[in-house]
Amino acid sequence: MKKAIVLLLSMIFILLPCLSFAGKEYDTEEQLNAEEEFEAEEQLDIDEQLETEEQPVSPPNNARIGLGFGIPYGMLGVNFEVLPSDYFSILLGVGGYQGVLGLAVGLRGYVSPRSSIFRPRLTFLCGTVGVLTKTTYNYYNYKKSTTRDPITGTALGVGFSWKYSPKWGMDFDILYPFFNKPVGTSQSDGTLKVSLGFGYYYTAKKGGFGKKYTKEQRVTQ
Repeated sequence: MKKAIVLLLSMIFILLPCLSFAGKEYDTEEQLNAEEEFEAEEQLDIDEQLETEEQPVSPPNNARIGLGFGIPYGMLGVNFEVLPSDYFSILLGVGGYQGVLGLAVGLRGYVSPRSSIFRPRLTFLCGTVGVLTKTTYNYYNYKKSTTRDPITGTALGVGFSWKYSPKWGMDFDILYPFFNKPVGTSQSDGTLKVSLGFGYYYTAKKGGFGKKYTKEQRVTQ
């Protein structure tokens, strides 16, 4: 009888550590499974976030409308500018001066991207570059008549745009016009022409033109 009790106690002492180890192993396996499920869900959320951020969106401020004076504004009027890329734009100016309709179309090349606050640039224009004033005197009745005609040609200049807010900015250019000067006339305001204007930047087309931006890139701009 004593031998049986001793044998039973010996078996209990032998089995207890095994049962304890098996329970710990079971708990460890459950913990590992939970950690793996958590990591899988976290990775799925990261993948979905990256997929959303990499989705192309409209480029910011790909168009501008402004008011000002000078050749880009049709002498005195409105200027429309479309920016299909960071370093290139197409512009149209419509205006007038002293009863003469002024029109100008051209191209611009920028040194810095459109996300920059200060952007130096080169401008090339074709259209109205001046106004020719003709004055006729009638010596019989001592009356004077004045007519004005547009001077057409091209212009090349340097300047800059400065955005003092995300949507508003000013621009300044110095342009040199090229045209056939009428015989017997002279330019009273010098050779170089100055242009100054203020404009509003906006997105002209949903989906944008040219370069695509991710949401992360758009926020930084």
